[in-house]
Amino acid sequence: MIRFIVVDGPDAAGKTTLVASLACALGYESLKTPPLEYRARRNHYDDVGVSPLARFTFYADGLAASCDEIRAGLRKGHGVVVDRYVDSLVLHHNALDPSTHFAALALAYDYPTPDLRIILTAHIDTLEERIAKRATEQRSDSHLERDPEYLNRVLEQFRQIAGPDVLHLDTGTADSSETLRTALRELQP
Repeated sequence: MIRFIVVDGPDAAGKTTLVASLACALGYESLKTPPLEYRARRNHYDDVGVSPLARFTFYADGLAASCDEIRAGLRKGHGVVVDRYVDSLVLHHNALDPSTHFAALALAYDYPTPDLRIILTAHIDTLEERIAKRATEQRSDSHLERDPEYLNRVLEQFRQIAGPDVLHLDTGTADSSETLRTALRELQP
């Protein structure tokens, strides 16, 4: 039985929407990383002048804190759906600094292994259009998500993820309810 699901992908791919819908449909807990107590400090680490390694360390620590919540939910016998996980941590930082081996650094943490990783993608034009629509939101990483070269580097890395635990869904060609139905079909035994 699939109890631990990760929904990952580039900015504006529809992760938060799918996580909420899956959690509701399955009766699972939903978590967003990093946890709430880290979000107040994001402004500093998302600043243009902060090194990618310092930023990675902050987000890796936040993800480790989220893993305590994931483990607690799983120990209670609950299913858990997570918005952003290790792939986001590594790939976003690879896009910032390809010369640092962020995947190797992530191995230093004891992150639980998900049963299923759902990778959401869409055409770059679709992602940019969705990001432009949320332009009024004050987000600490807006300068990154609005950089088309950065966004494209992240998108291409997500498209390359493969494995028996990976499901790729293109949210640019399907609405959120169709994406949910497809994900639920894949979860059937």
